[in-house]
Amino acid sequence: MERIRHSIVSLTLIVWAFALVSSLHTHSRTRSETVIATRLGIVLLAVLGLIVGVEMFFSSCGALRRKRLIENTPTSTVRGAAMGQVELCGKIVGPYTLISPLSLLDCYFYEARAWQSEGSGERRRWKNAGQETLCTPFFVEDATGRMLVDPRGAEIDVPKDFDEAGPLDAMPESVRRFAARRGMSAWCDAKLEEYCIKPGDTLFVLGTVSENPQSTNLSESQPAGTVPDGFLSEAAADLQRRSVLDAMNEALPDYRQARTAVTSEFEVNPLVVLRKGSEPFFISTRSQREVIGTLAWTSTLSIWGGPVLAMSSLAVLLQRLGWW
Repeated sequence: MERIRHSIVSLTLIVWAFALVSSLHTHSRTRSETVIATRLGIVLLAVLGLIVGVEMFFSSCGALRRKRLIENTPTSTVRGAAMGQVELCGKIVGPYTLISPLSLLDCYFYEARAWQSEGSGERRRWKNAGQETLCTPFFVEDATGRMLVDPRGAEIDVPKDFDEAGPLDAMPESVRRFAARRGMSAWCDAKLEEYCIKPGDTLFVLGTVSENPQSTNLSESQPAGTVPDGFLSEAAADLQRRSVLDAMNEALPDYRQARTAVTSEFEVNPLVVLRKGSEPFFISTRSQREVIGTLAWTSTLSIWGGPVLAMSSLAVLLQRLGWW
């Protein structure tokens, strides 16, 4: 979401600057319909610039708070993590995986999103066709141990593993199958993207360590290997993998046999889990230093650029309305 917001802001700045330059070359006494329409467009863009400038300024407060929270929260080891807000950094491991529906990658977590084009020409818009998110248990591991991560509610900052737009019927079969599950027309224009957390990824996680109520309340009647809410069980993940591979006409030889020994090494319902609490919950493939650096320049840009954009837009608006 942050990347989308910054892209929109950047685009708005470019459009606003173009409109401002155009306004300077427009004679105030010109009465043609073209110029009137242009002036109306400039007024609307000035209003948009004013709104975006104010939003930029207030969003910088959130970025600064997050930057200071990350800086003031010491990075811990898994073994040394106390209850409450912590930062952990380590390699991602887990007992079993999924296959992502778009990029067809082995992963522990994926979020796939789709949009369908409606209308044409100037009335064309992208309608949200929904998203699909699945997750198996995964752990952040360092030299001292491993801790289960529950990604629900997290802001996830990982690179896109799939990002395509165009005619849906020209896309791979796996993409068309995913779109069909979302009720999309087979002949529409579509945009699809997917994010994955994969085996071997190194993640920086800012979250809350808390007790796992399902582990503390685990009854003797529940079978061993019961996973917490929000995660697919090994059997469900196996079915998901089989359904994807069957659609690809690929065999799945000895999958369960190959995973049995590995699964037994993981406690999938541990006493504590890293999850969302009252403070921000953030998962990123970037290092702590990179995250802080990005927050620093974006907050600085918003603190200074927001008021400049807002005041300049206000000046253009007042001038065009004849109030200044």
